[in-house]
Amino acid sequence: MGYPRQNGQWADTVDVILHASAAVTADGSSTGVETADRGCVRLLLDVTAASGTTPQLLVVVETSHDDSEWRALDSFDIKTGVSSQRLSVGGVDRFLRVRWDVSGTTPSFTFDVRGEVA
Repeated sequence: MGYPRQNGQWADTVDVILHASAAVTADGSSTGVETADRGCVRLLLDVTAASGTTPQLLVVVETSHDDSEWRALDSFDIKTGVSSQRLSVGGVDRFLRVRWDVSGTTPSFTFDVRGEVA
C-alpha cells in the first residue's frame, strides 16, 4: 500500500487492524502483527459502545522484536464512553499489538484499533 506525497515521492505504508470491532468485558491483548520493520505507526482507536458503572478502558500500544517479549510504546487516553482518538508512535519493532485494561462494575466496551505503519 502507500500513497503519493506532495513532493512526488511515494510513501510506503501497510494497513493494520490490531483489534477488529468487538465487545470486551475483561483485560486482554491482540495477536501480534508483523510490520516488516517499519518504524512508525499511526492508529485510530474508535470506541462505539460503552456500558457499566464507571467503566474505564485503557488501550496500550506494544511492540516486540520476536512476537514474544513485549514493551509498551504509548497509550491512548483512558476512555469512559463512546469516543475516538488518533495516535502516532515511533520506535516500532518487527511486531505490533494492543493490550487493553478494562475496569468498573460490569464494564463492556466495543472498540476497534486500526491504522497504518510506515
